[in-house]
Amino acid sequence: MALCIVGGSLPSVYSGAPECAVTAFAETDDECNEYTEVTEGSLIYRVYADHAELSECVKSSEGKIVIPDKINGVSVTSIGEKAFYYCKKLTGITIPDSVTSIGYALLEYLFFIFSKN
Repeated sequence: MALCIVGGSLPSVYSGAPECAVTAFAETDDECNEYTEVTEGSLIYRVYADHAELSECVKSSEGKIVIPDKINGVSVTSIGEKAFYYCKKLTGITIPDSVTSIGYALLEYLFFIFSKN
C-alpha cells in the first residue's frame, strides 16, 4: 500500500506532485494508487487491486485489436485518455462489456482513424 502525503507544511523544494512511498513491486498513479504494469500482446495495462485500465498501445500495432475483459484476474474497466494515441495503423478495436469508462481522446481518435478507411 502506498502512502500519499497531502497538505501540511511542505519543504521549499516541493514540485507540486504528491509524494508517494512506493513498494518495490508496484508503481503509483497521479493519485498515489498502486498498480502493476502488464503488457499483453500489443496492449499495456495498469492493473490495480480491483480493476485494470488499458493505458497504451504499442506504437507499431496494426490491424484489429481485441481488448480482453480480464487481465491478471481483474476486470478491464477503463481505457485511458490517450491509450491509442500513437497507434495509427489500427483498423478495428473490440471493446468488452466490462469497460465502463473511456478516455475523452479515444472517441476523437477513433473517428479520425476510421473516417480515413
